[in-house]
Amino acid sequence: NKKTSATMASAINLLRQACAANLPTVSSLSDDGKTLTLLGSSFDATSPQNITVSDSKGGTKDVSYTLASIYLQLLNTSVLQYRKACETGGVKDPVKILDKALISVFFFEGAGEDSAGAASAASGEDVKKADNDAMDMSDDDDD
Repeated sequence: NKKTSATMASAINLLRQACAANLPTVSSLSDDGKTLTLLGSSFDATSPQNITVSDSKGGTKDVSYTLASIYLQLLNTSVLQYRKACETGGVKDPVKILDKALISVFFFEGAGEDSAGAASAASGEDVKKADNDAMDMSDDDDD
């Protein structure tokens, strides 16, 4: 089924772009947890997404979670908020604690050119309400 895999790939790519922008302002999950809208495109949020993430040992690891599960994890940095959001959205496959940081790095680090800045933002507990927005690559303060 080539159409599905192309759609899945584009959902992942759009999710990375949404992370590079400002995720909460360019995306939404329907109340029933079945439709994810990213940058104006709608996707089946219950579809499993297979992604290859870099592990902490320099290798890679294949993980599979539904689009809704990944999205809610990127949106909710604390485990408790994330678990509640999954419960509310009917997500049956919450991201495992051990995969949480790997997925954050995959989406936030892969999204922008400044990998170091994005990685430090993704590993911070409070990415969502960082006032200095480490994800904004347009403002270079080199002087």
